[in-house]
Amino acid sequence: MLGLGARGKRFENLQGTPKYAPNMLASEMVSQIDRLALTTGEPPVLDYKQRMGSRHIADKFAPD
Repeated sequence: MLGLGARGKRFENLQGTPKYAPNMLASEMVSQIDRLALTTGEPPVLDYKQRMGSRHIADKFAPD
């Protein structure tokens, strides 16, 4: 699933660089991707994202 809201970072990035190359991941990675879905490296977490359960993690790719 690809989420693309006008207030998100992905949308902001596409504004400056209109080329997009999606990454297709193996189904075995679903749990890792789900873990990242509700995190952001950019503080502050916007109110509407907090209401959806998002939280700030400075290095979201660091091991737990």
